[in-house]
Formats: sequence, C-alpha cells, structure tokens
Amino acid sequence: MADEKKQKYLEFKSLEQQLQQLQEQSQILQQQITELMQLSNALDDFSVVKKNAPMFVTLGNGVYAQAELKETQKVLLMVGAGVAVSKTIPEAKSTIEKQVAELQDLFQTVHEQTERYLARAQELQKELTAGNEQEKKN
Repeated sequence: MADEKKQKYLEFKSLEQQLQQLQEQSQILQQQITELMQLSNALDDFSVVKKNAPMFVTLGNGVYAQAELKETQKVLLMVGAGVAVSKTIPEAKSTIEKQVAELQDLFQTVHEQTERYLARAQELQKELTAGNEQEKKN
C-alpha cells in the first residue's frame, strides 16, 4: 500500500511540474498571437502611408534613425535563416493570419493537454487524501 501511495504522490508531483510548463507555454503562445495580431494591424496602418513620408526606423535597443519611406505597397518578410522575401501587404497579412491560426491550434492543443493533466492531478489528489483519511482511521 505504501508503494502505491508513493507512486501516486510521485505522479502527482510530476503532473504539477508538467502543468507549470504547460502554463508557461500557454503564456508564450498567447503573447506570440498578440504580437502577430498587432503586426497585422500595423500593416493596415502602413498601407495608407504615403511614399516619401518621413519615419523613424529602429536600429535596435532603443536607437532610431530618421528615413523616408520609398515603398508603401510591399514589405520584406523574414522567412528564416536570414532570408527575406518581398511581399505585398495582403500577402504579408495572409502569411501572418496563417501563423496566427497555427499558433491558435497549438494553443488549443496545450490547453487540452492542460485539462487532461489537471483532471488526473485532481483524481490523484482525491485518492491520496482518501488514503490519508483511511490511514488515520486505522
């Protein structure tokens, strides 16, 4: 009986750790989704800016340079490994929408996993509590 209780306790502790990791993943995914949606909104704003409009571009870490906007209908989209591709605003928004959909699917998967782990943790907690109460009676 003690071995069974110990196994349940270890499983419970493992689930606690996994739930913490899933919570962190959920927060990261939610943040990425929010950032992509903000980017999509920024592209909407960008599409109405006039050519040669003065603007500030970030050089990194809070450093900006003043520049003139030469192209308002296309943007460069990083596709990985330092490679950028020229895309129209609608094409860029479509790519972003696909990324948001993928992240939302992943978020849903993490949420479902969290629910399963929570249910199992609650089940184990009840079993451990009932076992402790039974031991007190004996």
